[in-house]
Amino acid sequence: MTYGQTYTAYRDHTRDVYLRWIKGRGGLAALLVAAIFVAATRHVAPLMRWPSDLTIPFDGWLNGILNSIAGLDSFGGLTVRDATRAVGAVIAQPAEFLRALLATGFTRGFGEQQVMVFPSISWLSLVLIIIIACYRKGGAGLAAFAAMTCLYLLVFGLWASTITTLAQLAVAVPLSLLLGFSVGLLVFRFRSLEGVVFAVLNQMQTIPLFAYLVPIIMFFGIGTTAGILAVVIFAAPPMVRATVFGLAEAKAQYAELAAAVGATPAQALWKILLPAAQTSLRLGLNQVIMLAFATVILAALVGAQGIGYEVLTALQRLAIGRGLVAGLAITLTAILFDQFLQSKGSPRFSGRWIIGIAVVVTLIPWLLSSKFPQLDAYPRAWTLTTTRGIDDLVDFIIQISYVPISFVQSVLVVLVFSPLKALLLGLPWFSVAAGVFVLSWKTASLTRAFVLGGLVALIAATGFWDRAVLTFYLCFAGSIIALLVGFPLGILSARKPKVGRFILPLADTFQTLPAFIYLIPVIMLFGSGDVPCIVAIAIFAACPAIRYTAAALLSLPTSLVEVGVQIGATPWQRLTIIELPAALPGILLTIAQVALMALAMVVVTALIGTTDLGQLILLSISKANSGQALMAGICVAIIGVVVDGLLTDKANQINARRRST
Repeated sequence: MTYGQTYTAYRDHTRDVYLRWIKGRGGLAALLVAAIFVAATRHVAPLMRWPSDLTIPFDGWLNGILNSIAGLDSFGGLTVRDATRAVGAVIAQPAEFLRALLATGFTRGFGEQQVMVFPSISWLSLVLIIIIACYRKGGAGLAAFAAMTCLYLLVFGLWASTITTLAQLAVAVPLSLLLGFSVGLLVFRFRSLEGVVFAVLNQMQTIPLFAYLVPIIMFFGIGTTAGILAVVIFAAPPMVRATVFGLAEAKAQYAELAAAVGATPAQALWKILLPAAQTSLRLGLNQVIMLAFATVILAALVGAQGIGYEVLTALQRLAIGRGLVAGLAITLTAILFDQFLQSKGSPRFSGRWIIGIAVVVTLIPWLLSSKFPQLDAYPRAWTLTTTRGIDDLVDFIIQISYVPISFVQSVLVVLVFSPLKALLLGLPWFSVAAGVFVLSWKTASLTRAFVLGGLVALIAATGFWDRAVLTFYLCFAGSIIALLVGFPLGILSARKPKVGRFILPLADTFQTLPAFIYLIPVIMLFGSGDVPCIVAIAIFAACPAIRYTAAALLSLPTSLVEVGVQIGATPWQRLTIIELPAALPGILLTIAQVALMALAMVVVTALIGTTDLGQLILLSISKANSGQALMAGICVAIIGVVVDGLLTDKANQINARRRST
């Protein structure tokens, strides 16, 4: 090598080292600039906290709009509120009829004057019908699980409450399916509506259901109708998406066939596209039912009776034993429905046989009930009316775990959670908005940056900034713990198929459970405050962390994995050098999904003591302040939109760079 070549090589090497040094410290320089900017804005009062005299009264405006609508004359001298409550009474009738038919019987009169007009169907008949239906659909295993679930409900005196809930869901689920299918069909027919409708659906599902409860009460009152409508609002959006996706996919495959046979648009829809979209539509049905079960406890907040009311009252009274029993009842029932819908076993009986068997098992106990009253209503003497044994077990667990849990809780509060909360509350709103603006501009576009930065400023302008920061703090801490648990389990599930066959279905099962169920063990072990809220959020959000991490790694091309094997890389090297960097866009979407699940849970944790937006929504429900509830819910939605937007934009940027290279 000549002197000139040696000099050139040395120069190029020095330049590369310098550029790597600069690039490696770019993040440090950015943090330094951000710290200086935050320190500067902290000393400018209007930039630290939005001036109170400039607060925009969105909640007052919303209250005025809703009250004006409720007081409008509709027809015949009735206001809109009167008309909606009349409609609500009609909606409640099918649920009340089913409740009387299946559980309480048909009565006349009130109080001491109440007399039985016609008895309900025997509990034994219902149990036998459920077991036979499960055997026909899923075989002996599902039938045994159904028998165990029914026995549990009967023994613990929760049969009537569960039937009441199922009667409400029997009305709410068809309404959700009808509404979702109709809107989905409309969007499929007029594709120009897709962007607007899906944007509205995204916001509907991001805004906590708590926020909808106050307007529902305003227009429909409290009781069964309010609970049914709460379920419909929360459960209908997945059916819209499933309908649009299924029909669009079917059209792409069978449009030429429909044109070839000369089918009209209506014939093509009903005879070709809808049958071809059955898989997607069944998925939508499954999602609607699972979301409906997840909403039953929330429905109890607006006066709906049933098993959700049992859990809610137990939480309010800190009756942990009764809460565990009722919560497990919801869990078992939801799992039974989920397994029934997912079962793909061949039918054991023909349709005529199943109808005949149902008639027989219904009539025989009813005819024998005159001689055997135990067949009419499950005897109270056969139930366990006390949960003393469970309460004693709970007390024992609390006693033996109090010292270690208290120590860990104190360490986390002092060293982690309190400093994190103080740090976030000390950030000026202007610095946060500016940071979101810069990040969005770097990963997406200037327009996107103005939108996301403006949304952050909007939270400050509402006067809810501190509560929003506390909401983000709880979600952030819970999401970090969820990722620390879910990320390794997701990697393990992807790398070890045998382990994945156990962990992934378990995570899916836990994800179908109502969010309130997670509060019961958390209250039992941690009491109230920030730590139990963060733990509940972490448990709830860990399931999607496991599932999405595994999906991101399993979706990698096999050729990419084979390259690592061919070059002799160890499993750890393949994971850290090849697979994780390649799966980075999917991992970013995993983080976004975990954040959204944490936001969905943070409002629920307001029941065990927080001072965030969730508590503000609960206070709004007690004060019937619709505008404040909706505005607080919108602020929660904005947090979700901003976090999801930043992570999604970064994932899209990485994908775009890879496609360009």
